[in-house]
Amino acid sequence: MNEEDTDRTAERAGLLKRSPRVQRIDGPRKRLLVFTLSSGGTTFCLAVDGDGRLGTLDGRLKGDPADAFVMRLRKLIGRATLVAIEEHQDGPRTQTRIRFRGLGSEVGGAPSEMVLSAEDGELRLRRLPDGAPLAGQRRFAAVTPPETWTEVASIPAFTKPKVEPVAVRNRKLLERARKRLAKKLAKIEADAARVEDAPGLRLEADLLTAALSSWPSDALRHEVLDWTTDQPRVLELAAGETPSLRADRLYRRARKLERGAKIALERAAVVRATLERVDGALASDHADAARTMLQSLGIRVEGQSLPKKNRATGRRPDRVFRTDGERTIRVGRSARDNDLVTQSAKPHDLWLHARGVTGAHVIVPLGKREVCPSQLLADAAMLAAHFSESARELRVEVQYCRRHQVRKPRKAPPGLVTVQQERVLLVEMRQPRIRWLLEQEVR
Repeated sequence: MNEEDTDRTAERAGLLKRSPRVQRIDGPRKRLLVFTLSSGGTTFCLAVDGDGRLGTLDGRLKGDPADAFVMRLRKLIGRATLVAIEEHQDGPRTQTRIRFRGLGSEVGGAPSEMVLSAEDGELRLRRLPDGAPLAGQRRFAAVTPPETWTEVASIPAFTKPKVEPVAVRNRKLLERARKRLAKKLAKIEADAARVEDAPGLRLEADLLTAALSSWPSDALRHEVLDWTTDQPRVLELAAGETPSLRADRLYRRARKLERGAKIALERAAVVRATLERVDGALASDHADAARTMLQSLGIRVEGQSLPKKNRATGRRPDRVFRTDGERTIRVGRSARDNDLVTQSAKPHDLWLHARGVTGAHVIVPLGKREVCPSQLLADAAMLAAHFSESARELRVEVQYCRRHQVRKPRKAPPGLVTVQQERVLLVEMRQPRIRWLLEQEVR
């Protein structure tokens, strides 16, 4: 490795935004170590030889198997963080040393800093700041304090990015949430606008019904008089379709559009109200406005401390309610409990949650290929709405699906899941029924 390789190492390292972690350590040649480092989604290989010279490689080298020295390094600095690459004056010569910060499980159990350097043509790993030897290719005769290091150059190879204030990051999260809500509102309004096709469908169905007696047998086209325009109009049927069957289908489509428009308008009102609250939080000068709004939307905020798991209490993570027919409904107590309740459910169980707001995960135990009874579904949906932020609303949207259609994203905060092929039920909050359900809790 020449000076060009060393410059290339420093140049590549300077481009990285975070201190890299050691992914792998290999010793493919005698007096040569290769570190596979990863940072910010970028992986590269850093090589160091017995003279302390550095270089980068396009990939791992194949060669000798790991010896005792490499295995020792893997225990000490495997998964450690590379802090810096430094140059120190060691007598008449300049020596390159690589500093690592690890968990220190092999050196006392406390976070430790270690330095790898070339000594007498061999690589050595020492602990900072006392310089105690940790690993080397030859056995140490005695532990001696290190010589005084006079730093002549420090290469800030890996620097962390400038961190924005928490309030700024929370505001950005809220702005992204607003964009999602705006897209959702536009989609709902587009669904509601489809009701404009209903009068045309009903008119065609009426014309078909009026022409039943005059429609030629086995004919797929027939001309009738449109009484709304006093003009002839040609009606068509699909293959194997009769005029009465076609009229029934058009009536059903019109009714479906009208029902869907009514539900879409109610959903749009809820989303529009949420958007107004978000706009108010964005316009507010209060420092915690964005944080409070994010929490109400069920989005984890920056700086939010997550509750620690309490395994000592042994309490149940769910509340169990017994309904008609001795059927049970399980309701999570908290965000972390929601994860436990969902994970413990069987794949064919029914999963419910109030849509678009924070709330409890609700599980209805079912048998394989069993269809949930309508009353049981309504009770579970009312409990999901009651144990959510929408408990005081008259109507609440509740999403439901089978448990196997619920996924927990990697590194997601407690309680956050994604749902595939969800169905939405608009629940009317009937307080007498809810009070009865709460009285059926199994203590």
